Amino acid sequence: MLTQTKIFEFGDWFETGGRDQLRPQLEALWQANYAGRDALDDADPEGPARSSYQGFVNFDGERARARNFIGFIQNEKLQLEIYPKIFKGLELNDRNTSLILQHLFWWLDYCPHWRFPFTDVNLAAQDCSSLPELLINLMAEQFLLVVSAKPLLLYEEVGVSMSVPRGRINFERYLAKGFSYGNAHILECDYEPLVYDNQLNRVIKYVCRLLKGRARFYATQAKLDEVLFVLDDVSDEPCSSQSLNRVRLNSTFADYEPVMNSCRLVLDSEVYGHQFYEQPQWSLLLPMELIFEDFISAFIRQELSADWLAETQKGGISLVERPVTAFQMRHDLLLTSVADDTVQVIIDTKYKLREGALWSDPKKGVSQSDMYQMTAYGLRRGCRKVLLLYPNVIESCREPDSFYVRSAFDGQEIQIIAAEVPFWSINDFAGLKARLNKQLTTLLQLV
Repeated sequence: MLTQTKIFEFGDWFETGGRDQLRPQLEALWQANYAGRDALDDADPEGPARSSYQGFVNFDGERARARNFIGFIQNEKLQLEIYPKIFKGLELNDRNTSLILQHLFWWLDYCPHWRFPFTDVNLAAQDCSSLPELLINLMAEQFLLVVSAKPLLLYEEVGVSMSVPRGRINFERYLAKGFSYGNAHILECDYEPLVYDNQLNRVIKYVCRLLKGRARFYATQAKLDEVLFVLDDVSDEPCSSQSLNRVRLNSTFADYEPVMNSCRLVLDSEVYGHQFYEQPQWSLLLPMELIFEDFISAFIRQELSADWLAETQKGGISLVERPVTAFQMRHDLLLTSVADDTVQVIIDTKYKLREGALWSDPKKGVSQSDMYQMTAYGLRRGCRKVLLLYPNVIESCREPDSFYVRSAFDGQEIQIIAAEVPFWSINDFAGLKARLNKQLTTLLQLV
């Protein structure tokens, strides 16, 4: 029996339905997608083997607790959906889940580092409050629309034996298969016919069969069946994301680019972890810390580009110069004023909730390690203004808090501003973009 559970990041403990099955699935997913990424991979090098590490959930016997990843995990016994902790005050009913998904798609629409091909869809028209079912339905609609409207014909190289030459003669294969066996009159030729049974159509058909095995809604299964019917003349074969590397599309078939992105999303194990039609494992897990950072950076680059030049993950300078160049610094975002290139601002995003009575907290919810980090950034970069940006805790953002650090060498000050930005809204999602633009503009005017 499949247990369906919806939880928040760092929320309640849940029953795994079989730790021995869930742990290997998560370890394989981590090694395939996140191992070696400094921002996420905090496995202890002195501890267990890194191949057995995963950073998605913490285990306690047969129970587990989500960490800072959102998305879903599914196997034979469990379908777990994990939602952002910033919504933890909501009940995870169908209405609220749909609203959360609208936020997620909006964030990902700005994020350039996540191959997510459905961020521009109208979720209000989608009658689905389950992330995995929503993704399957969107893919099914996308595939059906494209393959029905414009059948894909591609030139694909084939090797054939014939008595009349066509294309180019493959002398290596001719000597090995024809001449050495007394068939000197049979030529081995390579040429590129225009074919319907091409690599991309085979990948689409394979992905459709995978998704049909996971879809629960009849309407979604019917759409996938229509796609399979259209592709009936295409060969059935298992595929991987490497299969897409061999596909070259011309401008005539530009509509197939989003389809390729969807297929790659499935085959790269970011959604689907295995290459067999009936495998029950299925996962999509995204790190919220990186989504928040990527979203804020991309939003500033797109919406505030008239006033600020934005450089993401700005490096090129180390914290120390002697005895060796080490401890490379890398800022989330470095802004340079278009009007005056001597004015720079370091921005660091922190996906943390500054909760509680901040008026009585002299640190204003800022961790000491974050303050040390921002002070080092400002002093070493020679930047007088540093912004620490957090997601809003309630609908309205609190007033920003300023900290001043004075250098004991020359007496100059660094201002570190800790501020919330509108990242979500329950009551006014439609106005969220305008509010975020206004808040960021106001904060940068303080510089």
